[in-house]
Amino acid sequence: MSCIYEDYITPEDKKKLKNVSDVGLDTYEIGDLIIFDTYRQVDTLIISKDGKLVENPDFSGSGYLTIPAEITQYINDPINTYKHLYDMPTLELDYNHPLILSKIGKIPKSYNCKILIYNGTDIEIEVRGISKIFDINNISLYKIKQWYKGLSKPTIRLKLSARFENEDYDKYKIKRRKDIKIPASWTVTSGSCSGGSDFLHITNIFTGPNEEKEKVIQKINNYYKHFNYELEEI
Repeated sequence: MSCIYEDYITPEDKKKLKNVSDVGLDTYEIGDLIIFDTYRQVDTLIISKDGKLVENPDFSGSGYLTIPAEITQYINDPINTYKHLYDMPTLELDYNHPLILSKIGKIPKSYNCKILIYNGTDIEIEVRGISKIFDINNISLYKIKQWYKGLSKPTIRLKLSARFENEDYDKYKIKRRKDIKIPASWTVTSGSCSGGSDFLHITNIFTGPNEEKEKVIQKINNYYKHFNYELEEI
């Protein structure tokens, strides 16, 4: 994969660029980048099949690079392809992409899921507007199916607020290397967060089937029992 740097052009002029021939390129590979702004990647064009130029969809909304499924469908190992970039782009993949098949297996097409890979390490699966992030090296088809099954059950949300100060902060930095072992059917999302050199305040939201509520509450309580925290149903 190559990066081709071009002089800045206006958004209006960039929209007129439809094919590599419009920028005078004779040789290229699918997935090559044409970069007009080295500070932000929002103005980057990505080369697709037959030299078609695709605009950066920027799923982050913050000016970072996203390689859409329209491009990754032609690249067997997009993580390795783009890993040399200073900022690893977000990768969108189809459910039957070779990388997904090798890491997870065959996700049922009926799930109609959206799949994104962040930093080459985290996989986000989104179904019906609800998403969950998995560690790319600790993901399985079983975990996804359990989570998907839980989406059809009555759910509950738990809000965790925790504050770590001084010695507790040092202890938590070691503790958080290990995740809470909650059922795969549950999702954990980060809320507000603030901190300093010797303190940290976090808010996490736990969402999952109501039938597993007591089990999850017990696991959360066991994990945070030596710290200052509050857990409430919302």
